[in-house]
Amino acid sequence: LNPITGRLMTGSSSSTAVNVFLGINDIGIGTDGGGSVLAPALSLNLYGFISNLFDEENIKRYIKESTDGIKFSPSIGFISKNLENIEYVINNTICKNELVKNDEKYNIRIARPKTNQQIDLYNKLLVDLDEFSIQNIELSYNSIDRYEMVKDLSNFDFDNNILITFEGPVDLYEYGDSIMGHYSKYTKNSQALAHKYYLKIINMMKLSAFAIP
Repeated sequence: LNPITGRLMTGSSSSTAVNVFLGINDIGIGTDGGGSVLAPALSLNLYGFISNLFDEENIKRYIKESTDGIKFSPSIGFISKNLENIEYVINNTICKNELVKNDEKYNIRIARPKTNQQIDLYNKLLVDLDEFSIQNIELSYNSIDRYEMVKDLSNFDFDNNILITFEGPVDLYEYGDSIMGHYSKYTKNSQALAHKYYLKIINMMKLSAFAIP
């Protein structure tokens, strides 16, 4: 159960996220195929991070197929209450192997949120990040169609830009279990109310991502 909402959680790393939330673990390690680290982290207001650069040669041997028919290898991810723990892990794994350059500068692109309750945060970010090169972009936020969301990001220049999307509130109104969404049109529409968006395709596109509560 989600200790905040009292509802069930979805995502294979849910127990890992709960242990971190309760203070049993300082940092949790999980695997993310279609949002299984990022979604539980956000549903508990925790930081999450995934990247296919962790143990890349080993992890790419494990190929799965999603309920949508998309083939992928999982990413290793981390969940914590504070950013310093995740930063420590990254600096001693990815950055230690010089797979990430800390001196690179990026432009920031912000995708306007789908839900009205996040508009205030969206407007605040526009002000707080004013010193950066910011550009607004429009995305579909089509949570029930992974292919559509992949199409949204397929031409995005991630080598030179950081993309900010607005996810959630995860599993607050309905459950985002991907199997449930295939039962009927009704369950698919219910699944959409879990507000899991681009966090479901980050790993499938071999990208790295932070979930920021």
